[in-house]
Parts: sequence; structure tokens; C-alpha cells
Amino acid sequence: MNKFTRSLALAKASWAVLLAEKEMLGYTALSAVLTAIAIAALAIPGILLMLAQQGAERAGGSSTSPMGIVLLFIFYLVISFITLFFNTALIGAALQRLRGEDTNFSQGMQVAINNIGNIFVFALISATVGVVLAVIEEKFQVVGQIVGGILGGAWGIVTFLVIPVMVAEGTSPFAAIKRSAQLLRKTWGEQIIGSGGIGFVLFLLSFFGLLPIVLAALADSVAALVAAVVIAVIYWAILFLVGSALSGIFRAAVYLYAQTGETPSQFDAGLLREAFRQKSGAQRSGNI
Repeated sequence: MNKFTRSLALAKASWAVLLAEKEMLGYTALSAVLTAIAIAALAIPGILLMLAQQGAERAGGSSTSPMGIVLLFIFYLVISFITLFFNTALIGAALQRLRGEDTNFSQGMQVAINNIGNIFVFALISATVGVVLAVIEEKFQVVGQIVGGILGGAWGIVTFLVIPVMVAEGTSPFAAIKRSAQLLRKTWGEQIIGSGGIGFVLFLLSFFGLLPIVLAALADSVAALVAAVVIAVIYWAILFLVGSALSGIFRAAVYLYAQTGETPSQFDAGLLREAFRQKSGAQRSGNI
């Protein structure tokens, strides 16, 4: 099975779970709304700080101030907490559904509330990592961006299963990070990115949002162009919400497969084996 066919199949399997539990979209919608509010609330101090830093740079000072790092950390912490909270609710509900249990919106929220302490600690860890990578990228320019991208990608792979582990096994964030790495070490972690596929499908679907804009531009009408842009933005927003939900469902399925070796009934066993292709003997001796 080639990458494109596998991507479509994984997206279809995750979509089937989402159709069975449409309330899961509520988690991604609330996350998006609260994230937008948080960004708006933090925008004013951020803009003021940026103007102050530009003045410092013109005066020959450093572009990275202690206050700037503090505000950046607060920004990452708030956004990380919101995202992790609703991802925990989504994955908690997805785990229940994939195990054949009944679930609903309030049960997913209860899972997140029960894990709120661990969520906050993991948000602190994620924010710290984010700030460190941002400082590296700002300090070392092109080289820093390359190094930051590599380290950020590695962090994403290592922590891929942290939320399912915290929810299912009741471990602390530090233990969950270690456990996530252990589970992925059994398989070739990079295959998550190469074979997960849901993001690739959504990327292709996103181009349909350009269609009304192109048609409105050809019509040479300002009103039609404005309407087309609004339609496209709404379409992309819905696609983002659906994509976030599908990714959470897939992550829950991957955890169950990596933990038990059993495939949730909604997924094909061959698909998950391809998404997490076993390492060869030589690869097993390496690191993620």
C-alpha cells in the first residue's frame, strides 16, 4: 500500500470514529475559541514589548530581553495548557470509544479535569522547551532555525503518546514522556510523520478553499471576492477543527496498538503496522 492510499485509509478510519462521536468536535472548537481569546489578550503587552525591543536594537542593545522571555513563556504556557486540556478530553473520549465503551462530551471533559494537575505540569514543560527553542532560533539565526526545527521535531516524536499514557496509565508527565519514548522505541517513530497521513489528506483538501476566491477574482467583483474570502476562511476553520479531532483519534488508536499490540476494531491492523513499521535489527540499536 503506497503512502497516499494509506493516508486516505487512516483518515477514513479516524473519520468513522468521529462520525460516531460528533461531540468530539466540541473539544477542538472550544480549544480554538479559547486559544484565539488568549492570543488577543496577550497581543497588547506583546506588541508593546516588540516596540520596546525595536528601540533597544536601534540603540545597540540585545533583541532578547528577560521581560521578553518571561512574556514568551507565559504565552506558551497559556496556549499549551488550553491545547493540552482539550486534547486530553478528546483523547480520553477517543480511548473509550476505541475500546468499545460508550462516551459523551461531559465524560471527556471529566477526564481532562481529573488530569488537570498533570496537564499543567506538562504545559510548563512544553512551554519551557518552546522558549528554549525560540531563543536558540533567535540567537543563531539560520543555524538556530535548523537546530530548533530538528530538536522540535524530535520533541514532538518523543512526546507523541504522552497524553494517551497520562490518561490510560495515570502517570505523571515525566513518567509519561519516558513511557511514550519507550513505546515508540519499539517501532520506527519517524513513520508517524511519514505514514500517519491525515495531515497530508487535509493539506490536499485545503486547496478547495481557494476555489471560490479564484472564481470571485475571475468575476472581477469586490463583493463576490469578500464573500469568497469569508467562505474560504470558514471552510479552512472547519477543516482545522476536523483535522485536530482526527489527529487525536489516530493518536489514541496508535497508543492502544503500541501498548497492547491489538488493533481497535475501527482500524485495519495492516494500516497501523505500516504507520509503525517495526525496526530492523540495525535500527533497533539506534535512537529515535
